[in-house]
Amino acid sequence: MKSSFTSCILLLALVLSLNSGCAQKSSGKEPETTTNASSETTDAGESDREPYNIPELDFGSETFTILNPEKNYWDCYTTLDVEEETGEILDDAVFRRNVALEELFNFEFEIVEMEFGTDLPAELSNAIMAGDDVYDVAFTKPDQSFSVFTSGRLYNLYDLDALQLDKPWWDQYIVENLTVGDHLMLVSGPIQLMASELATTVYINKDMLIDAGMELPYDMVYNGTWTFDEMYKYATELSTIGTQSDWTYDPSGDAIYPIASHMGLCRNMFDGAGEMLISFDSGHMPVFDDPPQSFYDVAEIVAKCFDRTNNFMLDINMLNDSGYNKHSAFMNDRAVIYFLELQMTRYLRTMESDYCVVPCPKYSVEQEHYYSMTSWQSAMMCIPKTNVDAESAAAVLDYMAYLSLYDVWSNYLKKTIESKGTRDEESIDMINIIRDTITIDAGFVYSWTQDLFNQISDKMSAGDANIASVVASQKAAVEAKIDQFLEAIE
Repeated sequence: MKSSFTSCILLLALVLSLNSGCAQKSSGKEPETTTNASSETTDAGESDREPYNIPELDFGSETFTILNPEKNYWDCYTTLDVEEETGEILDDAVFRRNVALEELFNFEFEIVEMEFGTDLPAELSNAIMAGDDVYDVAFTKPDQSFSVFTSGRLYNLYDLDALQLDKPWWDQYIVENLTVGDHLMLVSGPIQLMASELATTVYINKDMLIDAGMELPYDMVYNGTWTFDEMYKYATELSTIGTQSDWTYDPSGDAIYPIASHMGLCRNMFDGAGEMLISFDSGHMPVFDDPPQSFYDVAEIVAKCFDRTNNFMLDINMLNDSGYNKHSAFMNDRAVIYFLELQMTRYLRTMESDYCVVPCPKYSVEQEHYYSMTSWQSAMMCIPKTNVDAESAAAVLDYMAYLSLYDVWSNYLKKTIESKGTRDEESIDMINIIRDTITIDAGFVYSWTQDLFNQISDKMSAGDANIASVVASQKAAVEAKIDQFLEAIE
């Protein structure tokens, strides 16, 4: 990252404000820790900021190299570095974060961006296989990186003391779900926002709710009573066939459909209910048992919500007329609910009608938490074994994640408000709840249950919740995949 002279002058005040105790650098790269606490890269209030012991590091003007997806991959904000401040609040927050880190630790960021689908995972694998200490850190695509994290080529993040993986600047449910025994090779947090932007989010036409005299969902979310039944009630009571003769989608018609989404997200409803196919034993080893009855209870309502046989759920394949898709259906008041990802807040800013933003519902009020499932193809952070000073890299990353939570994420919210991506104060609370409850499906990330769930999705799209035989037929195959994985990481 090359900053201008003006930026460096601005940074001088910033670094001095970080802490006078940070001025003394260690002579080597072995991380030490000061006893002082805070950084002030933006206007985030100190009362909201957890104290932090800033490590003392000196990289000797070396580069700190991160392998990262190309910018705007899948329309997500994947930016890790910008050259200068431009007035764009999110980019500027990233710039200030990076300048602070570069000055504190005496290095320069080098961000290598690459096509994420196959090129980046292949580059990571090739670099590690060649033994090249090229990348300090990588944000890789899990489903294309299986051989990398099953062959001892990545650090076990639990072995790196500088990573405070129990802190809120790491996605706690992802830490929990991707831990296998005492191994954790992939993690996410607000350093890079792809996982946050792909978190399951429910958008509801607020004008329709108000016109019908129905309760807005916010109090239900706050009270823990926002459930699938409540979402289904909105979908069924506000949808209408209008003057159309049937529910076949007609771009010029007036039918209002219950839900606009795509079939890939039916799994997210299971996960939002806490019903994942893989559980973990007391030693946090993966187990594939016969699912409990609650799993099949959830299947009943998922099958109703994602039934394509009667057009209850409109997906992208069904809205293939030029200029029309599931997004335009919701934008034009042709769908009550838009069940997709957080990133869509940016693309709804021109919608004329107001809408609510809420997390994926619980199955029942007894469920302890909301779960906001991110895509199993989201970029996950790892540290390659070729990094000869992984502990120092971990120290940088932990502080980078800390600054990202308090300074970058706050500006993500500001950008969302300023772009009119949300329409009310409660929506910002909802987005924070979504971010705080991000999780991921280990069965998909580690390739244990993908084939099985594809078969379940086919049944859901036909409105068929009779999936017990499908689960039973795949039991041996899933168990074999788990065994193969465990043998590989031993």
